[in-house]
Amino acid sequence: MICFFVNPASGGGNGTRVWKKVERAIRNRESWSVVFTEKPGSIKEHLESGAFSDITAAIAVGGDGTIHELANAIKGRDIHLGVIPAGSGNDFARALGISNDPVKAAENIFLGRTIRLDLGSLDERLFLTAVGSGFDGEVARVTNKAAYKKWLNRINAGRLAYLIGVVQVLIRYRSCKVRMEINDEKFELDNVWLIAAANLKYYGGGLPICPTADGEDGKLSICAIHGVSKLKALTILPRVVTGSHTGLKGVAMLEGQSCKITSDSPLPIQYDGEYAGKMNAVIRNIPSAITVII
Repeated sequence: MICFFVNPASGGGNGTRVWKKVERAIRNRESWSVVFTEKPGSIKEHLESGAFSDITAAIAVGGDGTIHELANAIKGRDIHLGVIPAGSGNDFARALGISNDPVKAAENIFLGRTIRLDLGSLDERLFLTAVGSGFDGEVARVTNKAAYKKWLNRINAGRLAYLIGVVQVLIRYRSCKVRMEINDEKFELDNVWLIAAANLKYYGGGLPICPTADGEDGKLSICAIHGVSKLKALTILPRVVTGSHTGLKGVAMLEGQSCKITSDSPLPIQYDGEYAGKMNAVIRNIPSAITVII
């Protein structure tokens, strides 16, 4: 049984519009059902109710937040994950080459081609795309509660919402000193603006923060922007749009199976675009952790 978990609110209401197209395309197919998610946490509640014991594939019709919730809900279950993009960023789908055409994406779900994909963990929580700490976490906090995000989502300009958030936060954000440990190697970094640990290359609505990140290689790709003034950081951040930031002074590109980030004042953290709060972070790669339909 294939079960579609539809978030009607994804992408400023795009979840509903996308589902209508999918429903028309699959109405004559057998062995599928649909659940509409009413609130955060409702996917897990549905799966734990016992009414869905025959699910073999769980399909998120929504954005990266919906996929994040679904992946965590099926943790430890023999259930494949699928995606029909309907969010503002759609970074997970973009990284895996999943079609933005709802009908095409639905057809591929029923074809059933799969890969084994790594996941990341932030303490006990799983993530699929990336964790961002520092400046990046604060951008997620500001952007996710901003009224302009919903409006921009309606015109398919989700990336612009992130970039507006970048400008807002950069005006007042202060860099800090951070202690970082990758595998067993320790670093002390001054003037840290952000540290991103990525399983997949995109975040923030298509920004290739770690252009070489590969969700099948058993490693995290890590980007640290540090040791530069606010003015210099302002010249680096626009280069992230094209992925041409990686060779610049003030940008360190690293990799490892684990990454520990600590500072005297805990940093704001986001994972898969969702604000997690301020904390010191322990981030790990979990190799071949989930089966994804592509």
